[in-house]
Amino acid sequence: MPRGPAAPTAPPGHLPPWAPFCFVTSGAAGLLYEVAWSKELTYRLGNSLHSVSTVVAAFLAGLALGAAVLGARISRRRGGARAYGRLELGIAALGLASLPVLRHLDPVLGALYHGLGGESVAFLAARFALLFVLLLPPTLLMGATLPVLVAHFEYEAVGPALARLYALNTAGAVAGSLAAGFWLIPGVGLWWTTVAAAALNAIAGGVALVAARRRLAPAPPAMR
Repeated sequence: MPRGPAAPTAPPGHLPPWAPFCFVTSGAAGLLYEVAWSKELTYRLGNSLHSVSTVVAAFLAGLALGAAVLGARISRRRGGARAYGRLELGIAALGLASLPVLRHLDPVLGALYHGLGGESVAFLAARFALLFVLLLPPTLLMGATLPVLVAHFEYEAVGPALARLYALNTAGAVAGSLAAGFWLIPGVGLWWTTVAAAALNAIAGGVALVAARRRLAPAPPAMR
C-alpha cells in the first residue's frame, strides 16, 4: 500500500516560533523586576547605592545558583518545554508577590535598626541578608529557565540555533530595562510594572505549556 508524503521535518538549526518568543518575553520580564525592585528598595532604604547593590547581588546570585543547581537537575529529564512553562508560571507568582512583601518590611527593618545600632556594620549586614534572601526565590527560578530550555533543544539536535536564544534573551532584557525606566514606572508606577512583568512570565509559561501539550498529543491516523 503506497504511503502518503512524509511529514515535513524542521531544517537543522531551526527553532520553533514559540522558543524565541518565550526567551524575549522572559528576558524583558526579568529586567522589569530588577528595575522595580531597585526603585522600591530605594524608597525603603533611602539609599540608591545600597538598594541597587542588593538587587544586583541577589539577581546575579539567583541566576547563577538557579542555573547550576536547579536548572542542571531539571534539564536531565525529558519534557523540557513543560518544565520551562512551569518555571515561568512560578516566576510570575513569586514576582507578583515580591513587591507587597518588600513594602511590608518597614517594621522588620525598624526592629533591626534599633536592635543593631543604626548604621552599624551589623545592621547593614543583617539588612542586606534579609533582602537578599527575600529576592532569591524568583531569581533562582529565572536562572533555571535558560539551561532547561537549552537542554530541551539539545535533545532535538537544534545545534547552532541555541546561540540565538541567548541573544534573544539579552535583547528582551534590554527592552525590559528601557521600558521600565522610561515608560512603565514613570507612567503607571511600580505595582503595575511588576504586574506587567508577571503577565509576561505567565504568557511565556502558557505558550510553552501549550507547545509541550501539542508535541505530546498523538498524531491523527493516516488516511488510507
